[in-house]
Amino acid sequence: MDELIRRGAWRSLRNAEGDRPIVIALKRNHQHLADALTVRDLSDNQLRKFAAWDKHLSELIQERTESLEPVKIRPIPSEIIALETLDNLYFGYPGMYGGFSMSIFKGRLLVESWSRVVDGSGQAHVITESGCVLVEEGFV
Repeated sequence: MDELIRRGAWRSLRNAEGDRPIVIALKRNHQHLADALTVRDLSDNQLRKFAAWDKHLSELIQERTESLEPVKIRPIPSEIIALETLDNLYFGYPGMYGGFSMSIFKGRLLVESWSRVVDGSGQAHVITESGCVLVEEGFV
């Protein structure tokens, strides 16, 4: 989350109800914040793609962390990388002593994950709308 704040990407985050900061500000009559909080709209195709990526990402996170104590976590949506034009985005996972790094490459979501307490735990996956494929493992 700290990285998102430093990069100003918090504008793209949605709350649990799905509202971005701009929507919340306007509902509270804070029109003076509109320029600072506005992010571009996504097309229906983009929304569909990011929803599919997020579904596969959630399944990947669940698979990679099933041996850890359960935690309540809401993964960072993949759309933030595109909306904020980030090269990559890392988020740590509690208890993993590592985490997940995401980037978009050639219209696909590339996810690398690792745990610092497990040697050789690194895995790289490519996520598309149709699924998630392991492409490399054993690093880190």
